[in-house]
Amino acid sequence: NKEIPYVGESQPIFHARLSTSIRTVDVKTSKIVSSNMDGVEVKRRFREKDLTPAAKFGTVLAELFARSAAKEAAHIIDVAYPIKVVAVADGTVVLNRGKGAVLEGELLNVYKPGEVIVDPDTKESLGYHEACVGLVKVTKVDEKTCTAEIVNGAGAIEKLHICRRDVKAAPPAGADKPAPKLD
Repeated sequence: NKEIPYVGESQPIFHARLSTSIRTVDVKTSKIVSSNMDGVEVKRRFREKDLTPAAKFGTVLAELFARSAAKEAAHIIDVAYPIKVVAVADGTVVLNRGKGAVLEGELLNVYKPGEVIVDPDTKESLGYHEACVGLVKVTKVDEKTCTAEIVNGAGAIEKLHICRRDVKAAPPAGADKPAPKLD
């Protein structure tokens, strides 16, 4: 509860945190394809006096689970089908992700896939050696694709290079805007 000055009342602030540990498993081989430990956090104030504490808690919980599910689903999709550069022209790139999969303002590192890495003991493929060649910022999101400007690495970024969400994304305008302060 936060005390509201000059009014003599308090306002409840709900703060919830959810940590997740997700493993993506290839069902054909039963091998772990990726492992991700992450979490989301929600802080919310309510001004509606007609909502019960249980209704407020339910609202926060639903928002927490929705954010977590969206974040983890994006990670799983990015592992199974990496974001790829499908076209390069005049300081911009087109990526194979669209509405609902990327955010305007999001920063992505661009990697050039290299040679196959093989485990010396098991002879199992461990993926590809990747070299970071640049950084792009998503400027426009369409239904199936998005356009990004090349922040650095112009000339080194080519078609079929892989993009990863290694960089903290800039939040889209107006997202998670906190409630105005009362004091």
